[in-house]
Amino acid sequence: FNIQNGLVVGYFIGWLFTFIFGIIQLLRSEFDWNFFSFSIIRESIIKYKHYPIYNTIPSFLNVLAQSSPFLLITYYYGNEYGGYFNICKQIIQIPFSFVSMSISQVYFKKLVDSINNHQRIFPLLIHVSKFLFFLIGIAMFVIFIGGEKLFGLIFGKNWEYVGVLSKYYIFSVIMFSIHQSFSIIYPSLHLVKQESIIKFLYFIIVFFVLYFHPSNFLTFMLIYTIAECVVFIIGICVILIHVHKYEKSIS
Repeated sequence: FNIQNGLVVGYFIGWLFTFIFGIIQLLRSEFDWNFFSFSIIRESIIKYKHYPIYNTIPSFLNVLAQSSPFLLITYYYGNEYGGYFNICKQIIQIPFSFVSMSISQVYFKKLVDSINNHQRIFPLLIHVSKFLFFLIGIAMFVIFIGGEKLFGLIFGKNWEYVGVLSKYYIFSVIMFSIHQSFSIIYPSLHLVKQESIIKFLYFIIVFFVLYFHPSNFLTFMLIYTIAECVVFIIGICVILIHVHKYEKSIS
């Protein structure tokens, strides 16, 4: 609608609707407002103080590592390649992030209930994995069969190169979505230290790759994708190891 500062206005309106919808849901669910008290809040802060202690700095570094590649690619390879990378990352990663975050939120309560009742959680992860692999198969088929033509059709012929990059970066997005879907295991099993280590490792590896950048951009995309995949695979392995330990402890 050509509104001045439209992104800021849209961002504010979006969060305002989210806030209003949250209040409506609280009122409909007969939420007990008397439950809030400074003593309970103080006890919760003391009980879970290790979460901000171990997670604040790694989370900040993780966000920095996710945001900086666009700026550094623009600096090293030029605005054109920076634009290609940004479109590629946003178009592919946002739908997968939306799905994986939704899965995490839907299955979180089931997971916590299973852990509190000392029940197995591995079957739940298998169920989540089947749905994820179905979506991954569709995405891989679309990108590898008609990636360049698809981006050219939607954004214009000048953006067909994004389809080439997507064939590299799709593997990183897949590993990211699997790790993000499984990441509900971290708080559920109180693995805050392990989660912080993975975030810090991601920061170290990404900046190492960005610092030693090759002259060819496609070579850089290959190395960058492999680096991200390695971190996410390590994170998935850490989660599965602790799930195995939990299941062994209740058997």
